[in-house]
Amino acid sequence: MVRRRVAASVGVVLLIVIVLIFNSCLKSQKTQALKEYAHNVSQIVGESDQQVSHPLFIALSGASAKSAGNAEEPVNVEEQINQLHLEAQKQATQAKGLSVPGEMDAAQRDLLLALDLRAEGVEKVSAQLRSALGSQAKQASTLLTGDMENFLASDVIYSQRVAPLIEQTLKSAGVEGQTVASSHFLPNIGWLEPSTVQSRITGQSTSSAQSGETLTGHHGSALKGVSVGATALE
Repeated sequence: MVRRRVAASVGVVLLIVIVLIFNSCLKSQKTQALKEYAHNVSQIVGESDQQVSHPLFIALSGASAKSAGNAEEPVNVEEQINQLHLEAQKQATQAKGLSVPGEMDAAQRDLLLALDLRAEGVEKVSAQLRSALGSQAKQASTLLTGDMENFLASDVIYSQRVAPLIEQTLKSAGVEGQTVASSHFLPNIGWLEPSTVQSRITGQSTSSAQSGETLTGHHGSALKGVSVGATALE
């Protein structure tokens, strides 16, 4: 009986130790999963900014000047943006394939929405580019402005939903030292103004872009001379 009681006591102690070790492993795995998810999200949105947004707006800025004297250039710029659309789609697909901890479900839904808006926006910009570089520049610039709102919406969703939800979940799980990258796909709000979009794409000032004429010569203020009383200074 004594041996049985000792054996039973040892068994209980071993069971408690096993349970504690198991719970510790589960907690460690959960913490690691949360960290990996936050890291993967930061990596994807970083690639979205650097590999899609940055080259997209470089291609759009002065796109008309790039096509001057080369009938094939508008097609090349359009093809470049089509490639960026494929890259944006690939990033959205990567996000869909992430291993998502249950606590991150809400953040994941909003992340997918933000990335889908970016891919959709790039596709729409590509569809309007030829018109924006042609005789329908003014009308196309207005439509492009509407397409840019996709990018603004994606930035708002990410900054106000995705990042805060991830940070809140990490904090609740006691995860320290893990940050979530910020993301700004739309460079500035000037791309939401039709006349500014037209000016940036054509490389003309707002007034000349609207009139269809290219301004020549010097523009703006200039210092013509300086005098003290009636004495002109050289």
